[in-house]
Amino acid sequence: MALIKNEFTNFQFLLNVAKNQDFPKELRNSFPWILWRIWKNRNSFFFDGKIFNADESVGKIRENSEGWFNAQKIELRDNETIRESQGFRISRKWSPPQTYWLKCNVGATWSKRIKVCGAGWVFRDSEGIFLVHSGRSFSNVKKLMDAKFMSIIWVMESMLK
Repeated sequence: MALIKNEFTNFQFLLNVAKNQDFPKELRNSFPWILWRIWKNRNSFFFDGKIFNADESVGKIRENSEGWFNAQKIELRDNETIRESQGFRISRKWSPPQTYWLKCNVGATWSKRIKVCGAGWVFRDSEGIFLVHSGRSFSNVKKLMDAKFMSIIWVMESMLK
């Protein structure tokens, strides 16, 4: 239990820093990539003996973060164009939580034909800024109910890590 509490405290700390307006928005938005880069550098050091310098790591973090946010803008624009061309009314599905609250959205999809399930979750703040997210897939999933169950169990387990 102490390990879970310690990890949760660290997670809370990172979320608080990500919401702190004293830090530049670019830095606040890049926390998932900062953590990812630290993890990748750690693995490269332990398994390959490779050491990364800070400038190289910051460059990769910035590149990944900017790429992801730009892709989201393009995808949103493309989806709006498709909806408009098909005569659909554009509506915003996601609604933000109250100020100073976080919202966790969970999603899953399943293909009956190829028996594959995809799951993902994301924490966003009241401004809609992505703070932490994760996703994965499962193979050989025979039923929709199994896909939903596996997804929700995985989400809960991954948030504890």
